[in-house]
Amino acid sequence: MKSIRRLLGLALIPAALMGCANSTQAPLDLGSAELRSKRLMDSGLPLSEGLAAYDVNHYTIRTTLLIEEKAIEGSASVLFRTKQSLAVLELDFDGNYVIDRIVDGDGIELAYEQTDDQLFVTLNDALQPDTEHEVTVTYHGVPIEAERPPWGGGFVWESTPSGEPWIAT
Repeated sequence: MKSIRRLLGLALIPAALMGCANSTQAPLDLGSAELRSKRLMDSGLPLSEGLAAYDVNHYTIRTTLLIEEKAIEGSASVLFRTKQSLAVLELDFDGNYVIDRIVDGDGIELAYEQTDDQLFVTLNDALQPDTEHEVTVTYHGVPIEAERPPWGGGFVWESTPSGEPWIAT
């Protein structure tokens, strides 16, 4: 099985980069299926209460491309600082991927709930405001293939004229 190690931001959508939406917009029903893609792809949506409860200090994202399977596996760690008391960490996460495990900075497994576009990670102990903590999500799955690259989001799995893999996101 061929695989190539790359650092890619594929599974976790960096909540820290999400901007505020125009306050004149009508509220969106972000739980609807039609908006699943919008939540994951639109950095202009307002932060939920859970995402606004912490600041991201650093992401470490490791991804292995499984070329023959047109799949990926990897991990995404988020080092964050709480802005308020926090017992459940909310993360944007593409539900196309299977969670293998979630651990804290000490390697202790954490319980979680997964929706189509979010993870809710139950921390072992509630964190007080201004506490730094790390959580790592290990995952695998088949990413969406781009229908009209580069205009449509997703992966492109092609080969160069010499037969080498050419992958784009």
